[in-house]
Amino acid sequence: MARTLSTLVVFVFTVLGWQQSAAHPHVWITAKAELLFDRHDNLTAIRHQWLFDEAFSAYATVGLDKNRDSNLSRRELAKLAKTNVESIADFQYFTFVQLGGTEPEFDAGRDYWLEYENGQLALFFTLPMAVPLAPDPTTGFNNLTIEIFDPMFFANVTFTRENPVVLYGPKDTLKTKCSAQVAHPQALDHVQTQLLADIGPGENIPANLAPDTSYLANTITVTCPDT
Repeated sequence: MARTLSTLVVFVFTVLGWQQSAAHPHVWITAKAELLFDRHDNLTAIRHQWLFDEAFSAYATVGLDKNRDSNLSRRELAKLAKTNVESIADFQYFTFVQLGGTEPEFDAGRDYWLEYENGQLALFFTLPMAVPLAPDPTTGFNNLTIEIFDPMFFANVTFTRENPVVLYGPKDTLKTKCSAQVAHPQALDHVQTQLLADIGPGENIPANLAPDTSYLANTITVTCPDT
């Protein structure tokens, strides 16, 4: 993410202290998503909004207030936004789409920017589907799932409880007959939490200890009646 993950690890040690930083994850993200559809109910893009925790936001913005007006403009945050989006590209933007037995591709993140308010950074970016996803004529999107999570568990992504996913139709109507449901990840039990706490921030999580997607993924399913 911002700067490099290794630099962030040093920050976590210094600012948050050993006891808090020793456990994975190290960055907390509160997320929302918008699903964009065309007039034929094809899914064309996923638009993300990620609110970073205050500690990470404070570190990432050090020295960015160039005009020293105590405000951070989009222009001052533009380079950081680019770094964020390009860095998570290696991790599929924490976005994993499955349609039946396939994994549809999306193009590089675009239309990205950062906002800073009340001590927190918010990242906005759009992932266009490489090819718009069409609903099945009879079952709609019953075989479509969108999972949002960091497979390395360095960042903890949690969807908001209120309006976590919003659907938009074509520009002329902004309406779609489709709807979305979100399944939030399970909470880690005490044993798993303790095992992860014993892993230092500079270490990778061993495969046998890594939480599975039920403990990490926010899973979006889409329904389109009368397809």
